[in-house]
Amino acid sequence: MNRSIIYVINREEIERCDVARFLACFKLNHRKKPSCPMGKVVICVSGYDCTAEEFHLIGAVRKYFAKIHRQWPCWLYFLNLESNCLRVVACCTRKILSSDQVLSGSTARALFDLDWVTRFIGDGLDPLAQLMEAAGMDEGKFDKRVWEILRYFGLPRHPYKRPE
Repeated sequence: MNRSIIYVINREEIERCDVARFLACFKLNHRKKPSCPMGKVVICVSGYDCTAEEFHLIGAVRKYFAKIHRQWPCWLYFLNLESNCLRVVACCTRKILSSDQVLSGSTARALFDLDWVTRFIGDGLDPLAQLMEAAGMDEGKFDKRVWEILRYFGLPRHPYKRPE
């Protein structure tokens, strides 16, 4: 990873669902250049090292990232695509799976069904376009970033259009 920005979230923040520090660190003003370069943020969470449960299935973790997502849907711009961060965030923002899906071992397949992933990406395109415009990037860079995101999720190229 080239010069990534590592942002560490501790377990206490997650369990209290306290997103204030995160939101303060990544303040947004869509008319100003973003504070961090595109694709450079890697999110790490401390305090769950000895947990047997899949990270994206832990209720407090899901609630924490879903809360951030409702207030700050800018993952597609900021997160590094060389890490697993965007996949984890995407899983956490999806509605909870049925216990049958979790118990049958089809969790990963269910979490990344094509319709849902396409919707997750589509919902992030407007914030992505706004941030890229504020950073002075053109439509060619937008198209390249969208293609990188699609590849990251293992999806075929899709004719997403830059939001007007």
